[in-house]
Amino acid sequence: MTSKTILVVDDDRHALSALASMVETLGHRVIVASGGHEALGLLTRGAHADAIVTDLRMPDMDGIDLCEQARDIQGDLPVILVTGDATGIDEALRQGALALLKPYSLDALGSVLEEAFAVR
Repeated sequence: MTSKTILVVDDDRHALSALASMVETLGHRVIVASGGHEALGLLTRGAHADAIVTDLRMPDMDGIDLCEQARDIQGDLPVILVTGDATGIDEALRQGALALLKPYSLDALGSVLEEAFAVR
């Protein structure tokens, strides 16, 4: 897969750093945001992302709301929702997002990113 730009979103700075590092290890460029509002601000100001990998549960805006609003800004944007709690995954799937359950491996992250771009 060619290198893509991935917007990585998580309110936990350690999780954000780890996830961003994994995405970079897979050969992609990374834009980071510490919450949904920050991510939307980046997109609104013209940042381009080929996909979003976001935590599902965040205090300022959950990943499902981020998915919907980001697609209003940038069209058919692939979204991967990361969660340790499968509650809410059905709604994510109805929104056309993919799910990645914690804990996950580098291989699992790579596979779900490949799936996201294959469907697009």
